[in-house]
Amino acid sequence: MTTKTQPEFVPARSPLSQKPPVRPVIPGILPDQGPKSYQVGIIGGGQLAWMLGLACQDLDISCSVYAQSPDDPAVLAGLPVEFGPLGDSQSLQGWMESQEVILIESELTPFEPLHKALTSAHKSLIPSVEALQVVRDKLQQKTLFHQLGLLTAPWTEFVPTCDPLLVVQQLRDLKETFPQGLVLKWSLEGYDGKGVLVLPHHELQTILLGEGQTTLDRVVEFFKAASSKQIRIYGESLIPFQWEVAITMTRSRANTAGPQEVMYPLVISEQRGGTCFRVKNLASDPQLFASAAILSSQAAHAARRIGEHLAIEGTFALEFFVTPDFTLLVNEMAPRVHNSSHCSQVAGTGSQFHNHIRAATSQPLVEPHFPDFYGMTNLLGPEGYDGPLQSPLGTSDHNSQLYWYDKKTSKPRRKLGHVNVWSSTSGELMDHFKALDQRIAAWDWN
Repeated sequence: MTTKTQPEFVPARSPLSQKPPVRPVIPGILPDQGPKSYQVGIIGGGQLAWMLGLACQDLDISCSVYAQSPDDPAVLAGLPVEFGPLGDSQSLQGWMESQEVILIESELTPFEPLHKALTSAHKSLIPSVEALQVVRDKLQQKTLFHQLGLLTAPWTEFVPTCDPLLVVQQLRDLKETFPQGLVLKWSLEGYDGKGVLVLPHHELQTILLGEGQTTLDRVVEFFKAASSKQIRIYGESLIPFQWEVAITMTRSRANTAGPQEVMYPLVISEQRGGTCFRVKNLASDPQLFASAAILSSQAAHAARRIGEHLAIEGTFALEFFVTPDFTLLVNEMAPRVHNSSHCSQVAGTGSQFHNHIRAATSQPLVEPHFPDFYGMTNLLGPEGYDGPLQSPLGTSDHNSQLYWYDKKTSKPRRKLGHVNVWSSTSGELMDHFKALDQRIAAWDWN
């Protein structure tokens, strides 16, 4: 019998305020020697672009970032950059002429200018324009999940209106359909709790009884904001879930000797105000771990179904609800590298970022290797503070890996950085999280 040994993880040694951080090195997995002449273009200058740029450096691949501000994290990190508006197709096209393949940092990139620039420059996009056109719209996502036979929360589209009486009438018509309550969502431009309004059963009842004027005002403002942007609104059943989980997959159609897909482990995602705060692997939760095999299989099946149907290349992620009876419901998806899989960075060059670059440049994918227990904490802007940001205290230790994005201002729940941690036991992992929470609480933000 062959005994599998756990790879040794070398801790990050850089203080939080420095970058690039030192990432763990796994024996036998070294930075690839890819084609240096391959020019990868990344649209967007945020933290995802920065970490994709780091992966390009590891793989010895040239990259260029199309950014909007000199204060963007990828720009401050010193990546090659060209500045221009995301909505300017001519500027985008001019930059694209020097790239061989184009990646997006966010599906919120204005679609029409992007599509026009790609067509004029005769460049390919990862994911494809066809896939992006579907996935960027959450209402189309819901339709896709249903068409593919994947379980998802029941939903309905609302008729656009700014008339409070018509809003109330639509809510009244859905009272019996969604007895648990309702989650209103914009089909476009929603992220990290934005473009989402939760109406639990008791709040819905107060509106229908004419006693919830404050709540009704919030709903009407939600409709008005969507109407001003010509964004559709839909409502889905409020799911009494026990956990939120996520899975990330990288797909490649390259004819290489390596795997054509990499499925990252299903992880638990904990939210604060609609923004991911913490991620941890299933083994860290004994109750959920008992059903890990079947949940992971179901999640992987959903990812494969969607990836095959849309012919997705590169990395994408799916988010799910797990109900008290362990039913898995697809919530949403992202056609790019995803916050819930930042902890894949503990796998060195097997991370979601590295495999995304490999898929885009037709290189063999690499199967990642993980410690027994691991997770990630997002460093979020504190509530009640919006302004200049002092450099945080260093919080490195021998089992952590720190990424600070150098954003100049803090806003409530804004993602300012993240910390990956790992350990040999569940108890040690929880101790790491507890100590990290104490350090975060002690930060001097102003």
